[in-house]
Amino acid sequence: MSFLKYFTDLDRKFAWSFLGFVIAAIFGAITIYREFILDQRPALRYDILTSTSVLDVKEEVSNLSVLFDGVDIRKQGLSLRVITVRILNDSSKDILRGFYDDRAPLGLSVSTGKIIKSELAGASNDYLSENAVLTARDETSLVFPSLIVEAGQSFTVKLLVLHPSNEVPALKALGKIAGVPSIPIREAYKDVGKEHFLATSFRGGFFVQLIRLLAYTFGTLLLLVCVIAPIAVVSGKLDTRARRKSVEEFKASTKLDLNESDQFILTEYVENGAFFLLTMRSFMDDPNRLAGQHAQPHERQNAEREATKGYHIVREQYGTVELLPEPPRIDEYLKAGVVKRTDKGLVPDAHAKETFDHLVRFLGNKGLLRSEGDLLIARRDLLPSESKADQTPDQRNDE
Repeated sequence: MSFLKYFTDLDRKFAWSFLGFVIAAIFGAITIYREFILDQRPALRYDILTSTSVLDVKEEVSNLSVLFDGVDIRKQGLSLRVITVRILNDSSKDILRGFYDDRAPLGLSVSTGKIIKSELAGASNDYLSENAVLTARDETSLVFPSLIVEAGQSFTVKLLVLHPSNEVPALKALGKIAGVPSIPIREAYKDVGKEHFLATSFRGGFFVQLIRLLAYTFGTLLLLVCVIAPIAVVSGKLDTRARRKSVEEFKASTKLDLNESDQFILTEYVENGAFFLLTMRSFMDDPNRLAGQHAQPHERQNAEREATKGYHIVREQYGTVELLPEPPRIDEYLKAGVVKRTDKGLVPDAHAKETFDHLVRFLGNKGLLRSEGDLLIARRDLLPSESKADQTPDQRNDE
């Protein structure tokens, strides 16, 4: 049995196609990510880009004085530090004016010391550059106006802080934004020289990313194949073994004189399962249709047959798919003696039909047809579980 046929059998058994499964898995994963994993709330983050001490004298020098605003801050155990902070909308949602609480404006404060000077050091767009006005609330904090900060946009603030030399001032985010539970502060300057995971993953230009996308897509498909193929192989082997065992039991219990055509039917059932039974039943039950459809099988091949390989779907009625074999299969049936050619066309062999009916009855009594699926139940009157007495009046009237 070829590798492709394993997927075909899996298709028939579980009523879904491999490509459909892959597409459903991809879009299902995207939906799950967007609906349950991706946080679509606004998010604001403070990144400390630099925290540099202006006074970096390690040795004690008695005659050294550092004057600031007329005061020797060195003798008073003070130091100056320059802190650069980027305020970034780290989300896919814009932060609008209505998101702010006027009673708790956006801002920042230092844990120790006091802010001597603050200024806007840069912005990602002209709007923020013109409107990000810094207002000192007291010596330790400053606030920003209610700015529209679009997704991915930011502005940068530079602070000069006077603080005790033995303490490094820490920053605290102030204010409340609707939908933002808290504003984290990240010491980005400590990660200088370290490349983040996302930066490493998405390094490269457009074509590099395109190649990665294709590689990841086909890699995922290959992974799915590696997972599904063993399942299909094992499932196919187990099903074939079970059918072979059933055929051996049938041979041991039947009183029919089995010939070559009977052996062909049994072998086909072992190799192809209930789909073969359904195909056989389609023309065993309706010899006239078989004769009409295949009176000249080599000359009558319409566009539908040319487009369909293997088996030809004739019609679907009352939930039962009725199949007829393609002309190449008819040649096999003729050679095996299952089908015979007459003046009126093709007809099923009477002995082969009897053997087939006995096989279906045997499989039905063993409960094996039910395990193959509802579409694979052959003629109702052959199965004890669906006898005339068990049918509803409507079913009997339909017949």
